[in-house]
Amino acid sequence: MSRSVIALDVTVTAVSIARVAEGEPVPSTGLIVAPPSGRDYSLSATRARTDHTAEMVLDAVLSRGLPTLVVMSKLTLGDMNRDPSGGRRAALWWAITGRLLDAGIPLSELATATAQKWLMGHGAVGHKGYSALDRAVHDTWPSVRDRGESYRMSTVALAAAGCAVVGIPTAVPCTDARLDALSKMVLPSGWRLPEMTKSEVA
Repeated sequence: MSRSVIALDVTVTAVSIARVAEGEPVPSTGLIVAPPSGRDYSLSATRARTDHTAEMVLDAVLSRGLPTLVVMSKLTLGDMNRDPSGGRRAALWWAITGRLLDAGIPLSELATATAQKWLMGHGAVGHKGYSALDRAVHDTWPSVRDRGESYRMSTVALAAAGCAVVGIPTAVPCTDARLDALSKMVLPSGWRLPEMTKSEVA
């Protein structure tokens, strides 16, 4: 079975998925929409919704066999006034993480700004950074499928960066500068980034 890397970007309403597989030049994308809240934000309803969404994500991740690596978009939280759903998003993020770890899947964590620096040579936070990275993804993989407004195209960059870690070739050349950009990536326990490319050593 060919190796593959999957990336996940979690929000309370949907989880963006990107998969890059060895020998497949175009990444595949998917969007898992969480069950509607129905304006019921009780703890029991939130827990049930969180668990159900996490199970759907696990099923999607395993749908084509065990991936070589899953890259989680870094969990970030703002203040409650600007990020009121942060607590529920964190709960879902950890519910998904727990299920993937229990399934024996190697997990890593990568900030979107770091993925942008890896792909584009510089990074930015916030909506401006997401927009720039989305454009760069479309430029790199023009035929990649967009899943609509809720889908974060930056997830494709996260998956491609994961491929650099495990040695799966992509449309993005692996250079020493790009590997250095991934130095802040949280890798699975015992993992290390690859050494400098031979061509650059020479």
